[in-house]
Amino acid sequence: MLRGDVAGDPSGWARALADIDSVRDATRSRGAHIVLAVVSEAPLGDVPEDRAQSLIRQAGVERRWVSAAATGHAHSPQTHGR
Repeated sequence: MLRGDVAGDPSGWARALADIDSVRDATRSRGAHIVLAVVSEAPLGDVPEDRAQSLIRQAGVERRWVSAAATGHAHSPQTHGR
């Protein structure tokens, strides 16, 4: 899931929780486990702890199965006039 949905506005957060519910329900009957990866374009740090705890409860996983990752595709700021 995207970091903007997890750490951003309430509509993105609601969408992230709904997505987790869908995945959890789909995997439950198959006996599969869920790993949550929160992805951002630039290294912005970990997921805020209150949001991480909510993700853990919603997905029914342990903290070790929630991870933050950066894609490394962030655009560098442009400098004009140099």
